[in-house]
Formats: sequence, structure tokens, C-alpha cells
Amino acid sequence: MTEVQDRAASLRVALTGNPNSGKTSLFNALTGMRQKVGNYPGITVERREGSFRAGGREVVITDLPGTYSLAHTSPDEQVAVDMILGRGPAEAPPDLLINVCDLSNLARNLFLTTQLAELGRPVLVVFTMVDLARRAGPLPEKAALEEALGMRCHLLEGYDPSAMAALRQAMLDCAEEGRVPERLVRFPEVLEQEMGRILSKAGPALPWGAALIELDACAEDQCRLDGAAAAVKKLNEIDPGWWKWEAEARYAYIDALVGRLNGPERRPSSRSGSDRVDALLLHRVGGPLVFALLMGLVFQLIFTWAGVPTELLEGGFGVFSEWVGAALPDGVLHDLIVDGILAGVLNVLVFLPQILCLFLAIGILEDSGYMARAAFMMDRIMRRVGLHGRSFVPMMSSFACAVPGIMSTRSIESPAARLVTILVAPLMSCSARLPVYTLVIGAFFGDRVIVGGISAGAVVMLAMYLLGPITATGLAWCFRKTLVKGETPTLIMELPPYRMPRWNTVFRNVYDRGLLFLRKVWTIILGLTIVLWFLQNYPADPASARPYREEAARLEQELAELPRDGAERGALEGALELARERATSARLRDSFAGRLGRSIEPVIEPLGFDWQIGVGLIASFAAREVLVSTMAQILGTGDGDEDVVLLQQRFAEARDPRTGALLYRPLTGLSLLVFFVLACQCMSTLAVVRRETNSWRWPLFMLAYMTVLAWLSSFAVWQIGRAMGY
Repeated sequence: MTEVQDRAASLRVALTGNPNSGKTSLFNALTGMRQKVGNYPGITVERREGSFRAGGREVVITDLPGTYSLAHTSPDEQVAVDMILGRGPAEAPPDLLINVCDLSNLARNLFLTTQLAELGRPVLVVFTMVDLARRAGPLPEKAALEEALGMRCHLLEGYDPSAMAALRQAMLDCAEEGRVPERLVRFPEVLEQEMGRILSKAGPALPWGAALIELDACAEDQCRLDGAAAAVKKLNEIDPGWWKWEAEARYAYIDALVGRLNGPERRPSSRSGSDRVDALLLHRVGGPLVFALLMGLVFQLIFTWAGVPTELLEGGFGVFSEWVGAALPDGVLHDLIVDGILAGVLNVLVFLPQILCLFLAIGILEDSGYMARAAFMMDRIMRRVGLHGRSFVPMMSSFACAVPGIMSTRSIESPAARLVTILVAPLMSCSARLPVYTLVIGAFFGDRVIVGGISAGAVVMLAMYLLGPITATGLAWCFRKTLVKGETPTLIMELPPYRMPRWNTVFRNVYDRGLLFLRKVWTIILGLTIVLWFLQNYPADPASARPYREEAARLEQELAELPRDGAERGALEGALELARERATSARLRDSFAGRLGRSIEPVIEPLGFDWQIGVGLIASFAAREVLVSTMAQILGTGDGDEDVVLLQQRFAEARDPRTGALLYRPLTGLSLLVFFVLACQCMSTLAVVRRETNSWRWPLFMLAYMTVLAWLSSFAVWQIGRAMGY
């Protein structure tokens, strides 16, 4: 079958609805594992697409960004409109529109439904939150809903396989019937007349609703329809506020319709329980305290409670490395695989349980309804710095990864607020920083306990995670006062009802994010690990290492001639170990990686860093986690041991082979942590900022300001700490 025939045989479905209507849960349940995530053509709004087979046809579903209306005000709403109308590059209109509606909040959800009815496409209305709606009284019958709306309707009682099978069949029936709904709303006569003139010139191919969308765009000086400019001019002469007529007419129709459907027996759903909880969670004092407590529990979970699965992975990786090392003959290939690839990659992979714990915690907070409260609560702070609570969502997303966090800023209507959010979002501590935090904190702070059994490591980690948002808030204020001036936008958002997290959705998101991390490990980090191994091992025989190797060879010969229980063996074995360490240090120092690290050592030495950390800083610009694999290779003993605790110990106890002094101390670790919180050590972040802003000006500015900020902050930590005797 050709590609054209395959497309013709498939059923293209667009899934649309209000935010918090259950659209994403429905998408996950319908498509299961057959999903892919990409970008809409020409832009970087995330595009989720999935498929399944039903009735002998391939059904391809695109999950559109949530929107309340087709009168788009933000880039992601623009995407939804363009996809529905088939206006995007290489896009065709979908064969079927599925409108997900919250049955417990009909008045809000039906606004979009009335607009979809005017687009000339078959529509299936799927009502979710049926259990919540039932608590308020008897539900309207499915037949009554279909008669009132003139569209096929489906009441979704759950997400089990039987419910999904029934919904899939309803989708096929609706597509096969191909019935296009009639317009539900009539507007003032003068608007109807002007729309009629526009449609008469455009021809029958243009749906009524698409023409109205273009008329709204023309009111913003973006006319693309013949006759639209004249219509807007006439309407402005009659009433400059004519653009309000659409909303007024739709809500008048919806109010009458909901009144008929609900009847006198149905009562408004009580939210007294939610109101009592919100009285605490949204309180000016109690709200931030609860938020800080929750974040503290999250980091205690990450740093302490994820230890059991981490130890299991360490044990498994250790056995695997020993098996591989024993199976391979000595030589370059052995060193590359055991000391290079395994020592580097597996030392990053061992942090997977902690990263999954982070994603699990964020998913639970989002799906329970708390994250929307946190955004509303943070609006009080963000408005003072020129942002609003909607910026909080991309910033929270950046705790997982800055790339999707920056992409999600497209939901922010204000261009100025969006740009500032993009500039400060990378200051959030993403999951890629977590392995670095764990390594450094475990090396210098992990064995200390504060009052109440709280580990010092968890407190330090919480401080690092708070440093990013605090710094971002201050910088946002500076940027809005200098670089990006403009009005402070007003936040209008819906607070979803509290509910138990939908575990299928939460675990699906955890799985997706974990899979992305694994792909990164076996692509970017694997490639960089091989490059680093080469840079650290060549030139293979630097002259500076020869005297130490010759001394080690002489000591080995002397040891061989001594009896096994001789009293002199202890001193000679210590001298041999020191000679080997000096040989390794000299080889690393004069390798390509060592030369690169020593070239930047004068710049980073005031921060308490040496050339070895310098190599890690350079490598981590491609991926922050690579610092861990770099230090594993530099500090490793060549046995391929993937024990993260041993790596932390080696980091804390590393000594200068020439003087025997400790190379690093807790103050070094604190300085390194601060640097990694504030530095832009990620090429992917710069690339997505370039695409989002369509200019190299802002990613280069971001790289410059974050690097300078990180250097100055680490310099202050190191110098002040030294002055205080630490």
C-alpha cells in the first residue's frame, strides 16, 4: 500500500477540549503505548500523536493543546485552531473532532462545543467527570444531550478496556455517519448579514466558524478574507464593542441549554470541602509554608528513600562490569569498555531511581490539583516582578527539563512575560543536575544528620532547588525593569477540583520521562563518554609519567624478591601505590583532556576548582550529567566499579599525589553546587531558546548572563568561606 493510500485508509482524529477536562487521560487510555511526541510543523509546541486499530482501520489521534475558545490568544491555542482548520504546513483537516467536555461544568465547556459545531466537521462530544456530575443530582440522558446539541455524544464512566472499546466504536460510527452538526447559536442580525457577505465571496468551502475566526483576526489587523476589512469597519461604526457580541450570544444560548438539561432537581455541586482546603493552601502565610514542606518531603524522598533501588542497581551494575572485565582480554578494548564506557555510562544510569522519584512527585502534585493552586499562590509574588502565575507552570516544568518548560511558555499571552520566563526558566534545577547534586552532596554532606532525623544532604539539596527560583525571581524583576518592559499581565485561571491522582496517567508520564533519560544516556552520554576516555588516555605515554612508571616497576621487582611475610613489604607496598597514583595523575594531567582542563584552570581556580573539575565542566556543557561520568573516569581505579557511594568517597578523599593534601573539601562542593545551579551547562536549552525566540540574540545573552552569574556566585561562596576558615 502506498503512503497516499495508507493515509486515505486511516482515520485522522483531533482531540480537543478545555484544560482540566480529562483530555490527556483519555488520550493515554485510547492510545496506550502507541504514542509519539514531536513538534507541530514550523513551531515548537509539543505535539502528542497516538494510534490504534479498530474496525480494520488505523485511527491516528492528535492531542491538541487545551483551549477554552477558538478565539486564540496564545501560541498553543493558535496551534489548536490551525490543526482543526487544516491551516498548518502539510496539514489536512481532521476527519473527526472529539470534543472532551467536563459534565460537572457544562456551562464552561460548552462554549468551545458551540464553536466546533460551526466548522463543518463531524464532532463526537465525549463527556468526562461523570461521577462528579452525578453527585449534584440526576444526569441528563445521552439522548437528551444529542438532541440538544445535534451531535453524537458519549458518556465516559471510566478508562477500563471495555469503556475504551465502546468509545472506539462510537468514534468509528460517528466518522462513518459523517454528519456535520448545524450551527447552535444565532448572532445579532447585523453580524449575521456581514458574515453572509463574507461567505458569499469566499465560497461554500469555507465553514461559517472559520469565517468568524478570520473576522476576529481581522479586528486585530490581520485580515486574510476578502470583504472582512469592510465588515469590521462597518461593525465598528455601529458599536466599537461588537466583538463582545459573540461571547454574549453563546453564553445566553448555553445558559438556556444548561437550564433545560439540568432541570430543577439538579443542584450546583458543593465545593465547601475544597474551599476549606484552599483556605489553607492559598493562605498568604500558610500556603508558602505548606509548599515548602511538600518540597522538603520530595527532596527527602529523592535523597534518602530512593536509596534502596539505587543500591540494587549499583550491585547489579557492579556484577555486570566484573563479568565483562573478566570476559575481555587485557588491552585497549578492555580499558575502553570497562574503564571508559561502563565506568562512565553506568555511573550516570545508577541515578535513574532518584530521577523517577522526582517525576513521580511532580506528577502526583499536578494530577491531584495542587499544582494549579501553587501557580495561583505564586501569582502574588510573580506580579511584583512583572510576571504572573501562568509563568509558574513552565518554571515548574523546568524542574524536570528546561526544554519542555521553555516550550510550554507558549501558553503565556504576553510576549514580554513569555520572553522573561524563557530567560529565567533554565535556573530551575532540572533532573539532569540531580546526579551532580547527589554526587557532591553525598561526598561532603551525606553522612550528617540534623535534628529530627533529617539528613543534612536533604537540606542542602532543598537549598539548591530553592536557590534557582529565588534567583530567577530577582532576575525577572531586573529584566522587566530594563530589557523587556511592558504591562504586568493579569492572571485568570481555573482551579480544578481536588481528586485522587489518576495513577495510569502519572505512571505513564513517569515512564515517558524515564525513557527519555535512558535514550539520553545511551546516545549523548555514551558518545561523550567514549570521547572523554580517548581524551583522558592519549597521548598514551606522556614523558611526565615515565619516571613514576619506572619507579613503580622497580618497586614491583623489589616486592617480588621479598618473602610474602616480610616486615619490609608494608612500606614498599605503600610506596608502590603512591608511584602508581603519581603516574596516573601525570598521565591524566598531560593527556588531551588534562591540557584542556589546565587551559581554563586560571579562570576556575578562584572558585576552588582544579583542572580535573575543569574537564568535567567543559564536558557537561553538552549534558550536565556528564560531570559524573567524567569524575568517575578521572577518579576511577580502572576496575569498572559502578558503586556511587565509592565514587562519592573517592571524590571526598582525592589527594594531590605530589603533596598528599586533600584536593577537595566541603567548601569546594558547595561552590560547585552553586555553579551548577546557576550556569547554563546545556546545549539543548540554548537550541530551543533559539527556536522559540527566532534569534541568536537571546540564547547568547542567556549563556553570557548565566555564566557570569554562576562564576560570581561561586567566587563569593569560595572566597567568603575561606575567609571564615572553612
